[in-house]
Amino acid sequence: MPDTARNRGVAAVVLVSITLAFVLAGLTLNSLFVHSRNTAQLAQMSSQLLSRAELAVDYAVITLGDLMSAGVDTCGIDAPGILRESISRRGAIKNILVADEFGNVLCSGLPTTDRVGTRSSQNSFHSRNQTILLAKEDGDPNGVFQVIWRIGSGDRFIATLNVDMLLFDVFPAEIRDRAQASISLGDMTEVAAFRTASRADAASEPMFFGTKSERFPISVRLQVDASDVASWNDQTRSLAAAIAGLLG
Repeated sequence: MPDTARNRGVAAVVLVSITLAFVLAGLTLNSLFVHSRNTAQLAQMSSQLLSRAELAVDYAVITLGDLMSAGVDTCGIDAPGILRESISRRGAIKNILVADEFGNVLCSGLPTTDRVGTRSSQNSFHSRNQTILLAKEDGDPNGVFQVIWRIGSGDRFIATLNVDMLLFDVFPAEIRDRAQASISLGDMTEVAAFRTASRADAASEPMFFGTKSERFPISVRLQVDASDVASWNDQTRSLAAAIAGLLG
C-alpha cells in the first residue's frame, strides 16, 4: 500500500510538472505573439502619424491653390481680409502671406514682420512637386513649419502650419508615459515633438519606429521602451505570476 501511494504521488507530481510545462510553453508563445503584435501596431502608429502630417500639408496646399485661383496672390486691397478668413477656416494654419523673392512681405492674413527669411538650402526641402517647399524659419517655435508655393516670377505663397496638434494622441495611455514621437523635415530638422519623459526615466533600452513620406520631405519617428513593447496588451501577466508562485 505505501508503494502504491508513493507511485500515485510520483505520478501526480509528473502530471502537474507536465501540465505546468505546457502552460509555461503556452505563455512563452503568447509573449512572442504579444511582442510581434505590439511591434506591428507601433509601426502602424508611425504610418498613421505620417498620414496626418501629409494631410495637413495637403490642406495647406489646397488652401493656397484656392487663394491663387481667387487672385489673392496679387495682394489687392481685399487680400488681407480673404487671407484672414482662410486662416479661420483651417485650424492648423497659423498664418498665410505672400512674399517676393527678396523676402519682402507683400500681404499677410495676420500681423507679421515686413520681411521673411529667404531660406537657405539647409532649412528648406523640395517636395516631389518642385514648386512646393517645406521649411523651418530660424527662430520659429517648435511645432510649426512653412509650406511654400513658388508662384510667378519669384513670389511665394507661404502658409505657416501648426503640427503640434498632430502628436497629442499618438500613443495609447498604457505606454504614453515613456514614449516619444517627433516629426522632422528632411532627416534631421525636427519641427514637432511629444516627450513626457527623459531617458533617465526609462525602464529599458528604447525601440524605434519610423517612416518617410514619398511626396513630401517629412519623416516621423516613434520611440518606445522595449519593456513596454513586451508587456503592453498582454492579458496573461497575472496568470504567469500565479504559475511562478505555484512553481516556487
